[in-house]
Formats: sequence, C-alpha cells, structure tokens
Amino acid sequence: MSIGPYLFALAAPQLVKLLKKFFTTLKEQPPKAAKGKEKPKEHKLYANAVIGKFVTCNKGFANVLKGIPKTVEDYLRRPSPSKSLNIVIAAPPGSGKSFLVKQLSEAVRTSFKDEPKVVFDEYHVAAMTDVEDLIDCFRRIQSHNLEGKVPIVFFDEADAQVGGHQIFAHLLAPMADGKFYHRGHANCLGKAVLVFAGSSLFVTDPNTPKPRTKKSQTGATRLPDYKTWADKQEAALKRRLRGKNATEKLSDFGDRIDIIVCVPSIRMKLRDGDRDDDLKALALLLVKKHFENVNKVEFAAAQALMAMLLQAASIRQGESTIFLSTAPRDDTFTFANLPQTVQTQCQKFTHAARGCYYVLVK
Repeated sequence: MSIGPYLFALAAPQLVKLLKKFFTTLKEQPPKAAKGKEKPKEHKLYANAVIGKFVTCNKGFANVLKGIPKTVEDYLRRPSPSKSLNIVIAAPPGSGKSFLVKQLSEAVRTSFKDEPKVVFDEYHVAAMTDVEDLIDCFRRIQSHNLEGKVPIVFFDEADAQVGGHQIFAHLLAPMADGKFYHRGHANCLGKAVLVFAGSSLFVTDPNTPKPRTKKSQTGATRLPDYKTWADKQEAALKRRLRGKNATEKLSDFGDRIDIIVCVPSIRMKLRDGDRDDDLKALALLLVKKHFENVNKVEFAAAQALMAMLLQAASIRQGESTIFLSTAPRDDTFTFANLPQTVQTQCQKFTHAARGCYYVLVK
C-alpha cells in the first residue's frame, strides 16, 4: 500500500498555511515605485460620502446612516409633535461623533426644502457650570421655534456632571413631553432633534482591535457583520442604562431614546466593510481638511497616517498629526511633510512606492 496519500494528508495543513501566508504578504505589498522618468502612478480611492462629507466603506453602517435623514425629515414634517426626536450616538472617544452629527445636520438642512428651516447647535455638557446653563439651552430651542426654525441639538459628554450631578433628570421632561421645568413652571420646548453622546453611552472598549469572532464549520475565523455587532452593542447599552448599577434617572433616560446609532471604532474589523479602505479614505480626507489645495497623498505618507490612526484608535489624534505637518508646496502631500517625530516612528514606510500616490475620488 502506498504511503503517499498519508504523507500528503499530514503535509496539507502546513502547505495551506504557507500558501495563505504567501498570498497575504503579496496582498500587503505596496505598489511598485515609478522608476526614472516614468509618469507617477496614481491609485484612485473611491470613497462615496454617506452623509454630507462623512465617509465609510462599511455597507451595513452606511445603510443605517442613509436612513437617518429620512427619519429626521419625517419628524420635521409633523405639524405639532408632542416631544423631541431623541438620538444617541454610541461611539468610542475620538471617533468623529461631532463631525458625524454636524454632517447629519447639514445633510438634512440641504435636502429638506420644506418649512421649517433647520439649524444646528452644539453644547459640551462638561463645560457647563450649573443647571442654569442647561436651561439656557432649552430657552434657545424655544427661541428657534418662535423664529420658525427647528434645531438639531448635539449634547456632547451628556453623562458629565454639572454642579456635582448628572443632567439626566433635567432631560426627562423635554424628551418625553416636550416641556422643561424651571422654578416650578412648565415651559413648552417646541420641536427639536436632540442628539446625545458620552463615554457611558458606548459599551465596547475602544482599545479592542476587533469584536469577538467565531469559527465557521470549515474552521476559518468569521467576523460579524455590522448589523450583528450593532445589535449586540445596542442590547448591551440598554442593559447598562437599565441595569442594577444605573440610577433611576439614567434608566428613564434610556427609555426615552428613539434611535441608537452604533459607530464602530476605526480599529474594528467587520465582515461587510473594509477597514484599510476606511483608514485610507479617512487619512486623505483629514489631509484635505487642513490643506485644501492637496489632491494627492504620497503612498508612504498615507501608510504612516494609517498606522498612526490605527495605533491611537482616535481620529482626533490623527488630525493632530496632520495639523502639525508642514504645508505642501503644491497639490501633493508627501512623507516629508509629516512631523519629524512621525517620520522617525514610521521610517519603515519610506521604502514604499516613492512616486506612487493615492487620489481620493468622490
């Protein structure tokens, strides 16, 4: 009897691992640099904005975001809603919550052609000194309504303490009845879209590189899709808001939320998305934000920025890196424009594709 089949069976798993490693390495290799007087190679990156200028390559997340403006517009068309539309942005720190809410507001403002006019207000609860500051926010909403406008109001760090206490107790009546109370008197709030975000309103540790995975029947590791991950996030957040350790007011706050938008960390890997493309698009958009004349980003610079974003798991940190960069002389942002400290840390990318560039195509 031949022992060939048995030897092959023993060697097959090792062979599969070697082939997998080979193709992974091949995939990760950068494009070849342009030689001599060859025309610089430009690699187009298609990143379609989902809401305003907010970009994601995750299909599930994009579908959720695309549905929000319609929900907001349907609320705006109601002649006299009894309460506000209440939204929680469940996102890790530094993930671009403020930018997302601003782009949502801008998208609604430009697409909603009917009356009333849409305006945007933003408040940092941690910067408030006492409850009177919150009452001033409610009065401003009142004023907008009297002027025939409807505000989209973003309360960042909504779980911060004001005067030694959290503000949830003061939000319950506006969220449920469209009224706010001051010195024993009930005041009509008016129509408004209230958006909240805060550290206790996000469950997953932002430093976790990826969600828990499971193995399929073939033994391969399978990542969850966005909907599966978001459903678990929403359920976990509701449990936290109504859990044993939650205050009664926090539990009531959770009951008044109409929409929860779960934003994945920039480190997150999901089956229906492409994290690398998201990071590339984000790096290019951040460069464009600070240097409007830039149309191309050198491959090595893009790789360095992607590494910094991934390491910090924070858009804010990546933006700080670009802010400290030197302004390009033309429309191209290169590795040499990065801060010297970043160049030193990311020296390994300098071998990659000099003369090759990423171009963001919207």
